[in-house]
Amino acid sequence: AFAPIQPNGRYQIIIEGVRGKSFEGDIAVDDIGVLQTDSCQLQPFEADPVEISQTLVTCRFEDDFCQWKFDPTGQFNWTRHTGSTDSSGTGP
Repeated sequence: AFAPIQPNGRYQIIIEGVRGKSFEGDIAVDDIGVLQTDSCQLQPFEADPVEISQTLVTCRFEDDFCQWKFDPTGQFNWTRHTGSTDSSGTGP
């Protein structure tokens, strides 16, 4: 999915999962990317414009959480897992 964001402020991306009532409540997040593709069209007041370079932030979650942080006050902790899940039909 793509979510266009207008360049007029700071943003926080929150990925929230809702725990299911059974083993079928599993979710997975993988291959997240944030890409800036256009130059900023807004000009700062009384300042010289600055060219913004294209930036790509990507994480495959193969080695770590790539500076993503979970909410320690939430109901569960994040775990990284490779391969299929223990229960049939609930994961990759």
